Amino acid sequence: MIIENLLLVCSILILFIAYKLDKNNFIFTPIKLFTFVSLLYLILPGFYLINIKPESIFWSLNKNFILLENISILIFITIFVFIFKTIEIIKIPTYRKNFNSNIILVSIFLLILSVYAKIYMYQSGAFFLEDKYNDAINNIPRLITFLNNLHLWGFMLLFIYYFRITKGKVFKNKFYTYKYLAFIYLIITIMVPMLQGRRFGVIFPILMLLGLYSFYNKMQLFKLSKYAILILIVFILITMLRLTQSVMLSKGMDSGDILGVFTAFDTSILSILFDGIIGRLGNVYIVLNRIIEYKVTHGLEPVFNSFSLAFQGLIPAFIWPDKPDLSIGNILGKELNLINVENVLTGINAGWIGEGYYNNNILGVVLASSLYAVTIGIMYKIIDKNYDTGKLIFLMYFIFLFSGYQMELAMTFNNFLKGSIIQILIVITVTSIPAIKLKKVKK
Repeated sequence: MIIENLLLVCSILILFIAYKLDKNNFIFTPIKLFTFVSLLYLILPGFYLINIKPESIFWSLNKNFILLENISILIFITIFVFIFKTIEIIKIPTYRKNFNSNIILVSIFLLILSVYAKIYMYQSGAFFLEDKYNDAINNIPRLITFLNNLHLWGFMLLFIYYFRITKGKVFKNKFYTYKYLAFIYLIITIMVPMLQGRRFGVIFPILMLLGLYSFYNKMQLFKLSKYAILILIVFILITMLRLTQSVMLSKGMDSGDILGVFTAFDTSILSILFDGIIGRLGNVYIVLNRIIEYKVTHGLEPVFNSFSLAFQGLIPAFIWPDKPDLSIGNILGKELNLINVENVLTGINAGWIGEGYYNNNILGVVLASSLYAVTIGIMYKIIDKNYDTGKLIFLMYFIFLFSGYQMELAMTFNNFLKGSIIQILIVITVTSIPAIKLKKVKK
């Protein structure tokens, strides 16, 4: 495994060079974030999986294909860095716009819509993460599914405005109306996914706040370490909650029974907790290994094309009634023999590298990395991070990056691109109306 490890070291070297070439003092620049996430999802799990524990109840690596896998990772990272740095030197017109207080009302409206959707899902028996295994999830209207996550848009709009008017002094300021509203919004945004057992649903808002706080308060990497520890603790706690809910289901208990969470928890859960965390973080590496194995040994031919789906997804559903489903996780899971053929609910997340290889082998990895870099590079180039719209794109990139490595190419591409465009249109519309004061505040 010497060559395999050397390839991962080469990937680290490329990331280190790109990191050092980034002269921006802001710790959460696109290239620095890409470095952090690559280490988190690919490099560190890769070292652990191939050298310490290649098998567990959560994964089984085929060591015959680790060499090709690590070559694919090195190519993906190299192409992304090269294209992104190239786009940085290209001159593109920049859009600059700040929000006005009307954005507060929009945020509240989006939260109300989202809460309505969550109540609807709860009453329908499709609220908790484990509810995907019953038939209720199939009866949820598409509109409700869309409304369900609108609170994240409102969260971003509200806190971008709040951080600017307080100049990053989110605790010590006299903007009491906005402060209380922001606190309530934060609690709802974090507590709901915590009850559902959605780890990244809890971590994403924390990451967003951390990014904004570090921007306004000029925080450096060392100072962020304590927040990284906090995020890790939250991740572990939510993982424990989700494992416990799975145990409750296996015992015929209601996964929404809060008291049952404590009664069902036992020490046996702790024995698989660490492997569960490694399996979640290393999912990209694990699934990529499986895809390469099936492509090489079983001659697996793709039944869909992710790149085609990615651009088809940009067409609104009301224009294209027979628009295909962008989620390919269930189909791919069955092709890789990871999901039972009778299972129509469960899906796997291939990650961009895995999907790229699934579509066109190494060429697909190059195409996936190119699409990733061009999308991020151009969107980030046309905005100014010192304005609210720039921070909006930055937070969208935050979500896109942390989910893009883990999830499906077409889904994340569309969520980022269409989500960014729609929110920018909302901002343009809202800020074109004279500002409405919720309450006169002391500055």
